[in-house]
Amino acid sequence: MKNYKIYCFADKETFGNKLDFEPNVVFLKDEYDLLDNNENKIIVYDPDYSGWCFPNEVLKFKNIKGICLGTTTASYIDEDLCKKKNIPILNIPKYSTDSVAEYMVMLMFALAKKLPLQIKSNFKQDFNENFTQMQLKGKQVGVVGLGNIGLRFASICEGIGMSVSYWDRKKKDVEFTYKGLKSLFEESDVLFVALTTNKETIEIVTDDMLRSLKNTAILLSVGGANLFNHNLVVEMMKNNKLFGYGLEIENKGVFDFEGNTMVTSEYAWFTKESQEARIKLWVENIKSLL
Repeated sequence: MKNYKIYCFADKETFGNKLDFEPNVVFLKDEYDLLDNNENKIIVYDPDYSGWCFPNEVLKFKNIKGICLGTTTASYIDEDLCKKKNIPILNIPKYSTDSVAEYMVMLMFALAKKLPLQIKSNFKQDFNENFTQMQLKGKQVGVVGLGNIGLRFASICEGIGMSVSYWDRKKKDVEFTYKGLKSLFEESDVLFVALTTNKETIEIVTDDMLRSLKNTAILLSVGGANLFNHNLVVEMMKNNKLFGYGLEIENKGVFDFEGNTMVTSEYAWFTKESQEARIKLWVENIKSLL
C-alpha cells in the first residue's frame, strides 16, 4: 500500500516493540483533524484507551483502508456505516476464550458455594439455611449462545459431571442437547447467557424468560448487565427468586448488591496468556491490511 499511515488510537506501551517493523505509525488520542489528508489510512482502535464508542467523526475522512479493533466484539462501532463506506473491520476472535470461560466457571462455583454471603458475613460460620450450598455435580446447565466461550464453558461443566443443554440461533454439531429458549430457562439449574453484546442479541432474553427461572437457579452473564433486564434480576435476587447471580460490572462488588450476587470488575479476559494472544493477533491483522 503506497503513501499510507497507521493511526493508532491506543497506548503505545500496549504494543511494546511489536510495531517496530512499521515506520509509518502515529499514536493519537483524539486528534481527529490529523487524519484530514490524502494518505491511505489504517485505523487501530483500542476501546479501553479511547472509550467504548468509536467516534463516527473518524469515518468521515478519506482513504480509510481498514479498522483493526483490539477486541472480540465490534458492538461499539457503526458497522453499517463502515459497510456503506467499504471499510473492512478486523476484530480479534478467540484470543480470550479459555480465560473468559474459566472466569465464568469461577463465578458459578462462587455462587454455588455462596461465597458472596460468606464475604458479607466476614466468614462467620453459621449453619443456617441462608448458607446452604449447592452441589454442582448432576445439575442441569443451560447455555444461551454456543459460540467459542459458551462451548468451552459447556465442556468444562460436562467434565465436572453436569448435564449440558444449549440454545443457539443455529443447531451445532455437538454432543450437547439442543433446547428451545423457553425450556432452557424453565429447566436449568445454572443458566449461562454467553451471547455477544450487539443490537440483535440484546432483545433475545425477555423479562418473561427471566421470571421463568427456578428460584433455585443460578444466572450467569458474560456480557455484564447489557444483555437483559439487569434491574429485574436484581429485584429477583432481593426477593429470593433466584439462588445466585454472577456477572462483571466495572468498579462494583458483592457489597453493592443484595443476596448471593457475585459481581466483579471486568477481569474475565485479563490473563497473561490472553493478553499475549491479543497483541499477536492484533498485529497480524494490521499486517494483513498492509
